[in-house]
Amino acid sequence: MNEHKDQTLPPNDDQMLRPTVSFRDNNCQWHPLTTDFTSYFRLALVHLGILGWQYAFTENGMDAQCEQMMRIFAPERLVVDMANSVVKPY
Repeated sequence: MNEHKDQTLPPNDDQMLRPTVSFRDNNCQWHPLTTDFTSYFRLALVHLGILGWQYAFTENGMDAQCEQMMRIFAPERLVVDMANSVVKPY
């Protein structure tokens, strides 16, 4: 079963003209990522499609395995994600 689900939110009245691409995490919480698919696709490309990259835009942050993969394959993007992280340090 795929734990990471990328889906668009079902539109309601005020979002009908403003579509977004959002990420639903394992806690069934929605996190808006971008305002259009092109921006989402660009984010996926710069993150090299590494499983779990969307968690960089959540309160939970990326898990250790995702961070390790980012450190190996996209270290410059990991630095940007960590600098803009919404995760609070201990």
